[in-house]
Amino acid sequence: MSEIMKGPSNPMLGRKHTEEELAWYRERFAGEGNPRYGVHLSDETKAKISKAKIGSKMPPEHGRKISRSLKQAWAEGKRHRPDNSGKPKKRVLCVEEQREFESIADAMRWLDKDPHNKSNLIKALKDNKYTYCGYHWKYL
Repeated sequence: MSEIMKGPSNPMLGRKHTEEELAWYRERFAGEGNPRYGVHLSDETKAKISKAKIGSKMPPEHGRKISRSLKQAWAEGKRHRPDNSGKPKKRVLCVEEQREFESIADAMRWLDKDPHNKSNLIKALKDNKYTYCGYHWKYL
């Protein structure tokens, strides 16, 4: 960052963009107006970027912001991502309760667990020597 953009000499210090300016930026840089529109990265470039990010951590405040956002969406009954991933939902069964669920996420909600953290339930579904929350699980 150049020196003119730091501290009190920054021309935007203490100022916010107007709604009009924000609308112009949104329109100007959306779709084909974006300088990166249509740019595809080679596998080599993707590997370099991935390697450069190994070990880097997001600031703690950013993690808390994401967490608050997810908790709020969950409280409002909204999904963080739209349920249109193209993958069919897999029905699951809680063996001890003989209770069927339309999806893993539905089973997680019944257990009062965050449906985004389903890796241990999936592990129990794939190998019945494992349990999740004290129950055995299987795919239907």
